[in-house]
Order: sequence, then C-alpha cells, then structure tokens
Amino acid sequence: MIRGLFGAPPANDPFCMMTEALLISAARAQHVEKVIRPALKAGTWVISDRYADSTRVYQGIIGGVPTPELETIIAISTGKLNPDITFLLDCDVKLAASRRQERGADHEDAIKRYDDKKTEFHERLRHAYLRLANDFAHRIHVIDAAQKPRDVANDAIKALEVRFAL
Repeated sequence: MIRGLFGAPPANDPFCMMTEALLISAARAQHVEKVIRPALKAGTWVISDRYADSTRVYQGIIGGVPTPELETIIAISTGKLNPDITFLLDCDVKLAASRRQERGADHEDAIKRYDDKKTEFHERLRHAYLRLANDFAHRIHVIDAAQKPRDVANDAIKALEVRFAL
C-alpha cells in the first residue's frame, strides 16, 4: 500500500523529496522486517531488484535530500542491513528506453512514474548511479547491460564466485 501511494502521489499536492524518501523508506522497512530478515534467518540468499541505493540516487543525488539525513533514514529503514554485493546493470539510456518500450505498460506505477521522464533525466540518473558505484566500489559491481542477457548473467555469476569464493 505504501509503494502504491508513492507510485501515485496526489495530483494536486505532489510530494516533496523528503516525503518521497520517507515513504519509500517506510515501504523498505516493512519489506526488510517481513521478507528479507526472515529469509536470511532461514539461511536463504536474498536477491532484490531495488534497495537503499535507489533512494541514494533518486531522492538524494537527483532529488537533493541532504546525504546525512538520507543516510539516517536509510539506516533506520534497513535496520543497518546492507547487501554483500550489488550489481549495477549499466547501458546507454537510448537502449534502456527501447527496452522499456518493448516491456510495455505491464509494470508497477512506482517505476512507471520515473520511466516516463525525458531522456535528460535518465542521463542524469545513469551518471548518478555510476557515481554511486564509484563511491561504493567495494560493493557495487558494474555490468555492461548492453550485452546479451546470458552474458549479463555470466558476468554476475563470475562476480559472485570471486566475492564469495564459490
């Protein structure tokens, strides 16, 4: 329900960036406590397609929420639970746009809200993620997403093998 509100803010009263950060972090806190922590306690690997780095980029680097406040919100919402490794799937924004178009409208509003933005926004977004990858180089592994899906997966598997000595 929280993500639904985030994905469809009131048209006559758009959220400020701090409100966005708090809303998405509230949804993350719920997900961490109800899904991620129980899975980890059960010894299961957890793979997530979005986590705190999205907040750092969208509401922080792009949205302007100051880093100290944002990092406090992230620490609270995640219970200081951080990923062991993060894959940043990077490709040219025009290629990403064509893939989004092929995907069609069959995705949640929280994502569509950003997908519909202009190319300039996506360029800024890409550079923000690459900046974050540089800031967290110990954890974020950049993969060339312009490759065939099999090659992207192979790159991820290789990184996992190195990271966890599999």
